[in-house]
Amino acid sequence: MRINEKALNFMTSVPQIFDRKKLALRRARAAENFSRHDFLIDLTAERLVDRMLDFSHHFSSVLIIGGQNGLIKKHLKNLKKAPEFIVEMDLHSSGADILADEEMLPIRPQSFDCIIAHFALPFVNDVPGVLMQLRLSLKPDGILLASTLGTQTLENLRDILMTAELETYGGVSHRVGPFVDMQDMAAVMQRSGFALPVIDQDIITVEYSARRKLLDDLRGMGWSSCLTQQGRAFNRALLEKIELDQPIEARFETLYLTARAPSEAQQKPLPRGSGQTSLADHLTES
Repeated sequence: MRINEKALNFMTSVPQIFDRKKLALRRARAAENFSRHDFLIDLTAERLVDRMLDFSHHFSSVLIIGGQNGLIKKHLKNLKKAPEFIVEMDLHSSGADILADEEMLPIRPQSFDCIIAHFALPFVNDVPGVLMQLRLSLKPDGILLASTLGTQTLENLRDILMTAELETYGGVSHRVGPFVDMQDMAAVMQRSGFALPVIDQDIITVEYSARRKLLDDLRGMGWSSCLTQQGRAFNRALLEKIELDQPIEARFETLYLTARAPSEAQQKPLPRGSGQTSLADHLTES
């Protein structure tokens, strides 16, 4: 595969918030016991795949990015008209067909009818760049179905960690990754060249009897911190301030993204000023 030098230089100039090698290690470590902690990812995977039913045409070829140990493929096979050709790509070797980093997709242009990217976007450094690569990988009028995490995700945990660190060290460091605002995500999708983008929100609240159980689930999903700039060590003093045996309400804000690759066949808005009817003709006189 020939790599575009300009694109590569652009990507390396993007701030590296997430350590992608560390993320791959986290996911590989979580894969063995993933089924014990996958309830959130499984639920949102089902809801993401269900959005395929909103489209009338049949998808013959689907690329899955971040297959989550086969969860997406499982839900695809439950559809009445399952795709004939399914390719699964992931960062680590968990039975995926392609082992690759979604920040540099090894996919030829216009290869797939549909791309499903489940919780891949929250951990990439260059979201617009990845979205542009996804758009180019779709056939004209192909569908992108993606999920990402919104800013309300793990707010309580973030506050607890910041307070504990402030009381222990007199300062705070980042431990929960930066998540995206719904309006900002809509703007990024438009900038990436997608047509007809739609974003809807789903907030899932989980009651944990102990904070340590939430941290165990995050590790079990492969979601423990992979930030390039690591926070201070979790020593005994900090752990005492976090109070791991106390309950916590964890909120996960999932944003579902639906968009199409541009196509000449798609409906387009009429040019400004081309209307033949005046609004005044439809208003009553006061």
